[in-house]
Amino acid sequence: MNILSLSDSEREGYHLRFLEAIRMPQRTSAPAFSSIGYPKRQDMILYVDGCSTQYQTKDGRTYTTEDGDIVYVPRGAEYRVSCIEESEGSATLQVNFLLLRESLEPFVFSEDIIIYRKGTQKLRDLFEKAILQARGVTASLMMQKRVLMELLHQLAQQNTDERQEVMIQNGVEYLETHYDEDPSVAELAKMCHVSEEYFRRLFKRQTGVSPIAYKNELRQKKAGQYLRYTDMSVVEIAERLSYATVSHFIKAFKERYGCSPLVFRRAYTKGDIS
Repeated sequence: MNILSLSDSEREGYHLRFLEAIRMPQRTSAPAFSSIGYPKRQDMILYVDGCSTQYQTKDGRTYTTEDGDIVYVPRGAEYRVSCIEESEGSATLQVNFLLLRESLEPFVFSEDIIIYRKGTQKLRDLFEKAILQARGVTASLMMQKRVLMELLHQLAQQNTDERQEVMIQNGVEYLETHYDEDPSVAELAKMCHVSEEYFRRLFKRQTGVSPIAYKNELRQKKAGQYLRYTDMSVVEIAERLSYATVSHFIKAFKERYGCSPLVFRRAYTKGDIS
């Protein structure tokens, strides 16, 4: 089987030989669909809309999808699929297609079924657009190819984002459980086997803030908990959270809560804050 990844196919380019896009209603009461004994003749990519489904391949592997997931089924796949949970109007938005390399050889993105978790709204809109075009009598194969190319591009981008999120997950999780040790960004990046600059960029993309800002927010939330639920002194809290000085801790606390730690504790004791 000729395999070309999503990202590689974008760089190489490809020809569209066939495209069909349809909305298929999904019901738990409907019999399961089976292609076992009848391998798929085209690739299929679909958006799971308002339901959950379960795929079982010829060799016994099982894949379960949830609302918003995207499923890629390669040409040649043999599988059985059934709806296991539904809501009103549930359906799968399906695009069947056949792509050729520049050398005119057919290719697939994978020999196995792939589940992409929680597609974006933009991806869903592109599925809807492909279905609308397929219903029209004037939509050319070139127009349909443009929509499919954009759909696959968005999916490749989401897949890249997910891989990058996994790439720095060890650093994020370490920071969330060891913020009181004050780990440096360089140390977190080393745990993830990436450069410090790359870690900072991916971290900001994933969380919306810098690693330092995220760490400070974690420490201040913990400081608030210590002040509410323990009798630890301000000095003890500053030391526990690895602040260089008590004054540094108090300044950071005021910036986060708008008052000093002692004022915060008194207000909580009197019930002025929860």
